[in-house]
Amino acid sequence: MRVSAFLFPFFILFFSSTSFASEYLTCNQCITSSSFLKRALNKLESELTIRGIEENVYVANFNTGQVYGWKIKGFYKFDTNGELIPQWNIYSLSLPTSVKKVVADSQSSPMVVAAQSVIEVPKESGFSSAWDVARNTSNRAALDQWVHDNLPTTYWTTNLTSILAGTFGVSALEGIELLFKFEDGSTLLMRTSKTQEATLTLKYIPNSSQDTDKNIIADAGQGFAGEYTFSSEQNMQAFLDRASVYGIKIVDISYGGGSGGGNIKITMVDLK
Repeated sequence: MRVSAFLFPFFILFFSSTSFASEYLTCNQCITSSSFLKRALNKLESELTIRGIEENVYVANFNTGQVYGWKIKGFYKFDTNGELIPQWNIYSLSLPTSVKKVVADSQSSPMVVAAQSVIEVPKESGFSSAWDVARNTSNRAALDQWVHDNLPTTYWTTNLTSILAGTFGVSALEGIELLFKFEDGSTLLMRTSKTQEATLTLKYIPNSSQDTDKNIIADAGQGFAGEYTFSSEQNMQAFLDRASVYGIKIVDISYGGGSGGGNIKITMVDLK
């Protein structure tokens, strides 16, 4: 039996039925409605059998508070070559009040509030800049440990999972993004990884580190060739000084802009 890519007719109809089994899924990186639907179909495809499947599926992003629902019927059908392929009938659902409420309530939980805010990292933490994490991979686990030692992560997780008990549950903790800001103005993002028993673990998001002017700080093992824009010569020099500390040698810098006190744009070429 060969399983091909998704083939599904789309019916733009609305239902409020609760007569089918319900599945609650989290997709904290989904933005568009199609990405939410893809998450739902990926899950149901893994459960589809020759007997077919029929469920109400709700998919939520707790970073943004978005939630979508569909009634999805999946079944196998013979194609013109006599091979079974999956077919999907998809109907948009009017969200039940209970689903709307738990997602709305989650947005005031300490975990989500933290994700929608900026977490300040003091120099006393041992981290003076996002450079320390971007260019030193061992510091990524150390930053995760600092978070657990200094922020109420256990309360965050128990509070959010209690709000979502019986619906999205622990799955809501996976993929929540937290923004960290250091004393030099640089920032980076950490994302909650797959959790078990509501244990929160943060993983560094590759290429998320930026200086105070939002220039990308290349991760360890990556070069710095490209264009950078700085709001002042002081910020530019601070960037170059940091690069020097980590052994990054720039062989050519060309300047553009900067006239009349505007931004300073430079192009850097890595040493080969």
